[in-house]
Amino acid sequence: MSEIETIILTREDAVKSQLDTAIWLWFIGEQIGPIHALADNALTILNDIGGKVGKESQLYSKAMHEIHGRDRLKGFSNFLKHGSKDANAAYKFPPPWTEGLMLDAINLCAKIFPPVSLLMATFTARTMCTHWAAGRIDREEADKYVPEGVTLEEIAPLGRREFLETVLPLFAQGGFKQS
Repeated sequence: MSEIETIILTREDAVKSQLDTAIWLWFIGEQIGPIHALADNALTILNDIGGKVGKESQLYSKAMHEIHGRDRLKGFSNFLKHGSKDANAAYKFPPPWTEGLMLDAINLCAKIFPPVSLLMATFTARTMCTHWAAGRIDREEADKYVPEGVTLEEIAPLGRREFLETVLPLFAQGGFKQS
């Protein structure tokens, strides 16, 4: 009988690979269900680990569960993971929730398993550019997340895939403005 190859997967590897896969799928425009499931898995692990050392998720904190109810916060995630007796069940869901989930997971990952990956930095930059363009944050705050070599005006209007193709290589070349 031949040996079966095994690997060791750490919690950090599990979290970062799930989150990076969710981000990649988001940037290339894939279906929201798998993206949300992967991001939720990563955030759930991070929240469980972080809760033991005082680093809680903003979305999955005990306080948020008390305010909004666990079912509301985890409803779509549970729909994606668990079967029901109704094969024709459907779930009405706002896709921006997944983006917030991903950003929360990235923020918590940065606290527990620094540094963030290039994909995480790119997604965060995209989110900050979007918030800046919509007037939700000021230039100074958004500019902290933009890689060296480009301006907010240059990259904020880019579509998801074009943003990825433009910004990720800049981060890969060491274009981080933040430490």
